[in-house]
Amino acid sequence: MPDYQTIPNDLNILVIDDDPVSAKSLLKSARIRYVKTIAAANTIADGKEILARQQIDVILTDLIMNNQNEGLEFCRWAKEKYPATKIIVVSVTEDIDIIAILKKLNIEGLLAKKDVAEVNKLVATAIKAVAKGDYFYSPLMQRIIDNLGYYAIQNQPDLGLSREEKSIIYWVHQGLTSAVISDTYSFASARNVDNIVGRIMVRLQVNKRSLLFAEAVRLGLMASDYKPKV
Repeated sequence: MPDYQTIPNDLNILVIDDDPVSAKSLLKSARIRYVKTIAAANTIADGKEILARQQIDVILTDLIMNNQNEGLEFCRWAKEKYPATKIIVVSVTEDIDIIAILKKLNIEGLLAKKDVAEVNKLVATAIKAVAKGDYFYSPLMQRIIDNLGYYAIQNQPDLGLSREEKSIIYWVHQGLTSAVISDTYSFASARNVDNIVGRIMVRLQVNKRSLLFAEAVRLGLMASDYKPKV
Protein backbone atom coordinates (compact mmCIF):
# COMPACT_ATOMS: atom_id res chain seq x y z
CA MET A 1 0.00 0.00 0.00
CA PRO A 2 1.43 3.43 -0.93
CA ASP A 3 2.61 5.60 1.94
CA TYR A 4 0.79 8.93 1.73
CA GLN A 5 2.29 10.38 4.91
CA THR A 6 4.40 12.75 2.85
CA ILE A 7 1.35 14.36 1.22
CA PRO A 8 0.82 17.98 2.31
CA ASN A 9 -2.41 18.52 4.26
CA ASP A 10 -3.27 21.78 2.51
CA LEU A 11 -3.33 21.00 -1.21
CA ASN A 12 -4.84 23.56 -3.56
CA ILE A 13 -6.61 21.94 -6.51
CA LEU A 14 -7.74 23.45 -9.83
CA VAL A 15 -10.34 21.67 -11.98
CA ILE A 16 -10.70 22.78 -15.62
CA ASP A 17 -13.54 21.25 -17.62
CA ASP A 18 -16.16 22.81 -19.90
CA ASP A 19 -18.63 19.97 -19.31
CA PRO A 20 -20.75 20.96 -16.26
CA VAL A 21 -21.62 17.35 -15.39
CA SER A 22 -18.03 16.17 -15.63
CA ALA A 23 -16.75 19.22 -13.73
CA LYS A 24 -19.22 18.65 -10.90
CA SER A 25 -18.19 15.01 -10.66
CA LEU A 26 -14.48 15.87 -10.57
CA LEU A 27 -15.02 18.56 -7.94
CA LYS A 28 -16.88 16.10 -5.74
CA SER A 29 -14.26 13.36 -6.19
CA ALA A 30 -11.41 15.78 -5.40
CA ARG A 31 -12.78 16.65 -1.95
CA ILE A 32 -10.46 14.51 0.12
CA ARG A 33 -8.81 15.07 3.50
CA TYR A 34 -5.57 16.42 2.05
CA VAL A 35 -7.26 19.15 0.01
CA LYS A 36 -7.57 22.67 1.41
CA THR A 37 -9.18 24.50 -1.51
CA ILE A 38 -10.65 23.57 -4.87
CA ALA A 39 -10.98 26.13 -7.66
CA ALA A 40 -13.02 25.52 -10.79
CA ALA A 41 -12.79 26.93 -14.32
CA ASN A 42 -14.79 26.06 -17.42
CA THR A 43 -12.34 27.64 -19.85
CA ILE A 44 -8.56 27.59 -20.25
CA ALA A 45 -8.49 31.38 -19.97
CA ASP A 46 -10.23 31.26 -16.59
CA GLY A 47 -7.85 28.53 -15.47
CA LYS A 48 -4.86 30.68 -16.34
CA GLU A 49 -6.31 33.60 -14.38
CA ILE A 50 -6.70 31.40 -11.30
CA LEU A 51 -3.12 30.16 -11.64
CA ALA A 52 -1.90 33.76 -11.86
CA ARG A 53 -3.43 34.75 -8.54
CA GLN A 54 -3.39 31.54 -6.50
CA GLN A 55 -0.83 28.85 -5.76
CA ILE A 56 -2.10 25.58 -7.21
CA ASP A 57 -0.56 22.23 -6.32
CA VAL A 58 -2.52 19.91 -8.62
CA ILE A 59 -4.47 20.64 -11.81
CA LEU A 60 -7.14 18.30 -13.16
CA THR A 61 -7.91 19.21 -16.75
CA ASP A 62 -9.77 17.89 -19.76
CA LEU A 63 -8.07 17.96 -23.17
CA ILE A 64 -10.97 18.64 -25.53
CA MET A 65 -12.73 21.91 -24.72
CA ASN A 66 -14.83 24.05 -27.05
CA ASN A 67 -14.42 21.18 -29.56
CA GLN A 68 -10.69 21.88 -29.72
CA ASN A 69 -7.60 20.30 -28.23
CA GLU A 70 -7.07 23.33 -25.99
CA GLY A 71 -6.04 21.20 -23.03
CA LEU A 72 -2.91 19.93 -24.78
CA GLU A 73 -1.65 23.44 -25.45
CA PHE A 74 -2.55 24.38 -21.87
CA CYS A 75 -0.49 21.48 -20.50
CA ARG A 76 2.56 22.68 -22.46
CA TRP A 77 2.06 26.23 -21.19
CA ALA A 78 1.51 25.17 -17.56
CA LYS A 79 4.56 22.89 -17.54
CA GLU A 80 6.74 25.76 -18.73
CA LYS A 81 5.27 28.44 -16.45
CA TYR A 82 4.47 26.39 -13.33
CA PRO A 83 6.85 23.39 -13.38
CA ALA A 84 6.22 22.56 -9.71
CA THR A 85 2.46 22.16 -10.27
CA LYS A 86 1.34 18.61 -10.93
CA ILE A 87 -1.09 17.91 -13.78
CA ILE A 88 -3.67 15.15 -14.08
CA VAL A 89 -5.30 14.90 -17.51
CA VAL A 90 -8.83 13.49 -17.50
CA SER A 91 -9.86 12.86 -21.09
CA VAL A 92 -11.79 10.65 -23.50
CA THR A 93 -8.88 10.57 -25.94
CA GLU A 94 -7.23 7.23 -26.67
CA ASP A 95 -5.07 8.63 -29.49
CA ILE A 96 -1.64 7.12 -28.98
CA ASP A 97 0.10 10.13 -30.54
CA ILE A 98 -1.59 12.49 -28.06
CA ILE A 99 -0.72 10.19 -25.15
CA ALA A 100 2.89 10.14 -26.38
CA ILE A 101 2.99 13.96 -26.32
CA LEU A 102 1.57 14.02 -22.79
CA LYS A 103 4.22 11.55 -21.67
CA LYS A 104 6.90 13.68 -23.31
CA LEU A 105 5.56 16.70 -21.43
CA ASN A 106 5.96 14.70 -18.19
CA ILE A 107 2.28 14.89 -17.26
CA GLU A 108 2.02 13.16 -13.89
CA GLY A 109 -1.49 11.69 -14.13
CA LEU A 110 -3.59 10.32 -16.97
CA LEU A 111 -7.18 9.19 -16.40
CA ALA A 112 -9.43 7.80 -19.14
CA LYS A 113 -12.80 9.54 -19.12
CA LYS A 114 -14.38 6.64 -20.96
CA ASP A 115 -15.62 5.04 -17.74
CA VAL A 116 -17.01 7.88 -15.60
CA ALA A 117 -17.63 5.68 -12.56
CA GLU A 118 -14.04 4.40 -12.68
CA VAL A 119 -12.64 7.92 -13.05
CA ASN A 120 -14.56 9.11 -10.00
CA LYS A 121 -13.08 6.29 -7.95
CA LEU A 122 -9.54 7.01 -9.17
CA VAL A 123 -9.41 10.81 -8.83
CA ALA A 124 -8.58 10.79 -5.11
CA THR A 125 -5.89 8.14 -5.58
CA ALA A 126 -4.39 10.06 -8.50
CA ILE A 127 -4.25 13.31 -6.50
CA LYS A 128 -2.53 11.57 -3.60
CA ALA A 129 -0.01 9.89 -5.90
CA VAL A 130 1.05 12.95 -7.89
CA ALA A 131 1.09 15.18 -4.79
CA LYS A 132 3.81 13.03 -3.30
CA GLY A 133 5.85 12.91 -6.49
CA ASP A 134 4.59 9.70 -8.09
CA TYR A 135 2.84 9.08 -11.40
CA PHE A 136 -0.64 7.64 -11.77
CA TYR A 137 -2.33 6.17 -14.85
CA SER A 138 -5.78 4.60 -15.06
CA PRO A 139 -5.81 1.01 -16.42
CA LEU A 140 -6.75 2.04 -19.97
CA MET A 141 -4.10 4.76 -20.08
CA GLN A 142 -1.52 2.34 -18.71
CA ARG A 143 -2.28 -0.13 -21.51
CA ILE A 144 -1.82 2.62 -24.10
CA ILE A 145 1.45 3.70 -22.48
CA ASP A 146 2.68 0.10 -22.42
CA ASN A 147 2.20 0.01 -26.20
CA LEU A 148 4.14 3.22 -26.87
CA GLY A 149 7.48 1.46 -27.25
CA TYR A 150 6.13 -1.05 -29.77
CA TYR A 151 4.24 1.71 -31.58
CA ALA A 152 7.39 3.83 -31.87
CA ILE A 153 9.33 0.92 -33.40
CA GLN A 154 6.55 0.00 -35.85
CA ASN A 155 5.88 3.60 -36.82
CA GLN A 156 9.21 5.24 -37.49
CA PRO A 157 8.32 8.76 -38.63
CA ASP A 158 8.00 9.29 -42.34
CA LEU A 159 8.49 13.02 -42.66
CA GLY A 160 6.77 13.20 -46.01
CA LEU A 161 3.55 15.18 -45.76
CA SER A 162 0.34 14.35 -47.56
CA ARG A 163 -1.65 17.01 -49.40
CA GLU A 164 -4.21 16.96 -46.58
CA GLU A 165 -1.52 17.45 -43.93
CA LYS A 166 0.09 20.33 -45.82
CA SER A 167 -3.30 22.01 -46.13
CA ILE A 168 -3.98 21.68 -42.41
CA ILE A 169 -0.54 23.06 -41.56
CA TYR A 170 -1.22 26.03 -43.82
CA TRP A 171 -4.64 26.72 -42.28
CA VAL A 172 -3.23 26.45 -38.76
CA HIS A 173 -0.52 28.91 -39.81
CA GLN A 174 -3.27 31.26 -41.00
CA GLY A 175 -4.76 31.21 -37.51
CA LEU A 176 -7.77 29.00 -38.21
CA THR A 177 -9.05 26.88 -35.33
CA SER A 178 -9.69 23.16 -35.68
CA ALA A 179 -13.44 23.82 -35.59
CA VAL A 180 -13.24 26.32 -38.46
CA ILE A 181 -10.99 24.00 -40.49
CA SER A 182 -13.42 21.13 -39.93
CA ASP A 183 -16.51 23.15 -40.85
CA THR A 184 -14.99 24.92 -43.84
CA TYR A 185 -13.00 22.13 -45.44
CA SER A 186 -15.21 19.08 -44.81
CA PHE A 187 -13.29 17.19 -42.17
CA ALA A 188 -15.25 14.79 -39.96
CA SER A 189 -14.89 16.90 -36.82
CA ALA A 190 -12.65 19.35 -34.99
CA ARG A 191 -11.33 16.39 -32.98
CA ASN A 192 -10.32 14.69 -36.24
CA VAL A 193 -8.34 17.80 -37.18
CA ASP A 194 -6.77 17.90 -33.71
CA ASN A 195 -5.67 14.29 -34.04
CA ILE A 196 -4.07 14.95 -37.42
CA VAL A 197 -2.28 18.03 -36.05
CA GLY A 198 -1.09 16.03 -33.04
CA ARG A 199 0.40 13.31 -35.25
CA ILE A 200 2.20 15.89 -37.41
CA MET A 201 3.60 17.58 -34.29
CA VAL A 202 5.03 14.26 -33.12
CA ARG A 203 6.64 13.57 -36.50
CA LEU A 204 8.13 17.06 -36.88
CA GLN A 205 9.04 17.17 -33.16
CA VAL A 206 7.49 20.54 -32.43
CA ASN A 207 5.60 21.37 -29.25
CA LYS A 208 3.36 24.16 -30.55
CA ARG A 209 0.87 24.22 -33.40
CA SER A 210 2.09 27.67 -34.39
CA LEU A 211 5.56 26.27 -35.21
CA LEU A 212 4.39 23.63 -37.68
CA PHE A 213 4.53 25.72 -40.86
CA ALA A 214 8.00 27.15 -40.19
CA GLU A 215 9.39 23.71 -39.29
CA ALA A 216 7.86 22.07 -42.37
CA VAL A 217 9.42 24.77 -44.55
CA ARG A 218 12.77 24.45 -42.76
CA LEU A 219 12.79 20.69 -43.37
CA GLY A 220 12.00 21.21 -47.05
CA LEU A 221 8.60 19.52 -46.74
CA MET A 222 6.65 22.57 -47.90
CA ALA A 223 7.41 25.65 -49.94
CA SER A 224 7.31 28.94 -48.05
CA ASP A 225 4.66 30.20 -50.50
CA TYR A 226 2.54 27.04 -50.32
CA LYS A 227 -1.21 27.52 -50.63
CA PRO A 228 -3.68 24.62 -50.74
CA LYS A 229 -5.98 24.09 -53.70
CA VAL A 230 -9.54 24.42 -52.42
